[in-house]
Amino acid sequence: MLVVGLFNYSTELEQALRLLESNGIDRSKMMAVPMEADSNRQLISGESRELSFDVGFAAATALGVVGISIGFVLSWGPILWGLISTASGFMAGYFITRLISARKKNAHMGRHACLPELVIIVRCEEESLEQVQMIMHHYGAWKLGIMES
Repeated sequence: MLVVGLFNYSTELEQALRLLESNGIDRSKMMAVPMEADSNRQLISGESRELSFDVGFAAATALGVVGISIGFVLSWGPILWGLISTASGFMAGYFITRLISARKKNAHMGRHACLPELVIIVRCEEESLEQVQMIMHHYGAWKLGIMES
């Protein structure tokens, strides 16, 4: 049986490999494959800019209606309060969406920039399959796949 696990590089991964070795899995039956980082991939695409404009226009519309309604009671009138609230709504919606997108980008980069992903492939007998799975899950495998060899 082949057990394939996706890991982040960490000391827990090294402990898992040592534990597998101590449980009778020979080093020659284990393989670690580092995944290549794609530095050309853009994490925040033009879609997030389009989303920012969409949210900005939606917020501008909503606040513009509220500003016009309140403007009938206030001294500057509905036209000025409508313009002020429309501009404020657009800026708030646009910048809040951009801020959230930037935080997602930073969180994504922070998680993957310092911890490269590894694929660990272990060839084992069917009797030790459950033990290998348990060890890999316990030591932080993101995903596991099993294939009959």
